[in-house]
Amino acid sequence: MADFYTDARALRTAQNTAKTTLEDARLNQEPIRKAAAAALLNMIGVGLQVWKDTPELVDTLFDVALLRGAPQAIPTAPTTTTWTPATRRLSTAALPNDATRLEAWRQAPGGMPEQLAIGAVGALEVTIPGTITFEAGHTYQLWLQARNGSGTSGPGPKQSWTAP
Repeated sequence: MADFYTDARALRTAQNTAKTTLEDARLNQEPIRKAAAAALLNMIGVGLQVWKDTPELVDTLFDVALLRGAPQAIPTAPTTTTWTPATRRLSTAALPNDATRLEAWRQAPGGMPEQLAIGAVGALEVTIPGTITFEAGHTYQLWLQARNGSGTSGPGPKQSWTAP
């Protein structure tokens, strides 16, 4: 019984030490948290001053949902997707409601989805940079997703394309 008591007491002491270490770490991080909040507040002020005529551009810096009266909804997915291989552009007919930009995505055979590029604010197309390569003979799935300061939509319609 004494061995059990000794082991239980040692475990309790280790738990108390871990709790104290965690609390000390939280206290040490408080000045860092306050500095980060001050930097964010400064960015908000600068962003709102610079882009006072185009507030949707502020969404490109950080999530401004907390500054709005009502939270912005995550946009719906684009309803159409057109792939133009010659110009390396994915486009849609209309920007979904609440969306500020589009994201271009692909999935290679047996691969994971990969974000390729983010379009300009309000643009209906995303140009895939030349640094993104496609392996000849492989069939890729390409699609668009809409985004705003609150998040990113699910995927829009997927286009299959076999790289020449």
